[in-house]
Amino acid sequence: MQRLDSKPGHFPLHRGAVLAYSFQGGGGYGDPIRRDPERVARDVHNGLVTPHWAAALYGVVLRDEVVDAEATRARRGAIRSERLGGRTPKADPPEGNGLAAVCPAIDQAKRFRCLCGADLGPATETWKPRASRRTVPPQAFGPHITLHAELELREFCCSECGTLLETEVARRGQDSLASIVLDT
Repeated sequence: MQRLDSKPGHFPLHRGAVLAYSFQGGGGYGDPIRRDPERVARDVHNGLVTPHWAAALYGVVLRDEVVDAEATRARRGAIRSERLGGRTPKADPPEGNGLAAVCPAIDQAKRFRCLCGADLGPATETWKPRASRRTVPPQAFGPHITLHAELELREFCCSECGTLLETEVARRGQDSLASIVLDT
């Protein structure tokens, strides 16, 4: 058996050859550490995620498949601090779970804002330069994520609360693409 990395280009197939192909994607919506810890615990129970990845990706610490609320709060705080280069977040994370942190909110003044209230700039410009950006190894998102050598994985987080706003794959050394800019 030969394993080919993503986008291997052209390669020959012969009669009787078997090709298995797996698509990467479907990573979900919103900041993983905003996901309901009980749902993460259910995923662990159902074998969809290991306890290690529940803590690493979702910040959910389990003891005998039960959510340890205090340890989960601490782990999620540590993840927010890691995202900010070790700084303690200035603002509390937004309340609740779900999709709200996928894209910064646009207020009446036509400015992008995180749900914590942090100003991410005018809606007529990309918000990414005002966010905290870090490059992370693909393995930080799981053991099955691979990238070509010329690509990197970037996280953009609110500089105030450490909420993950967007993750992108981009060519090394190139500017990030603007995910949304409004003509207001």
